Amino acid sequence: MFGINSAEFIVVLIVGVVVLGPSRAAHAIIWLQQGILKLREWSGQMRQYSAELRSMQESSSSDIATSISGLTPSQLDPRSMIREAVAEEMQLWLKESRIADINTISTKESSDDSQR
Repeated sequence: MFGINSAEFIVVLIVGVVVLGPSRAAHAIIWLQQGILKLREWSGQMRQYSAELRSMQESSSSDIATSISGLTPSQLDPRSMIREAVAEEMQLWLKESRIADINTISTKESSDDSQR
C-alpha cells in the first residue's frame, strides 16, 4: 500500500501520534476514515457511471450499424427522393381535391333540395 511496508507504516503512525498528541491523533484517524469512505463511495459511483456509459456506447453503435446496413445507394439518390416526395404530395393533393369535390356536390344537392 502506497509503496511502504508494515514496519514503515508503524513508524509513521508513532510519529503521527507523537506530533499530534493522543486526542488530535484520534480526530485525525476519524477524519482519515471518513475521507476514505467518501473516496470509496465516489469510486463506486464512477465505476457504475462508466459501466452505464459503456453499455450505452455499445447499444448506440449497434443501432447505428443496423440502420446503416439497411441503406442502399439507390435510396440516397436525390432524384428518386424528390420524385417520391412529389408523388406523395400529388397523392395528398388529389385526395383533398376529391374530398372538396364531394363536399361541393353535397352542398349543391342540399341547396337544390331546399329550393324545391
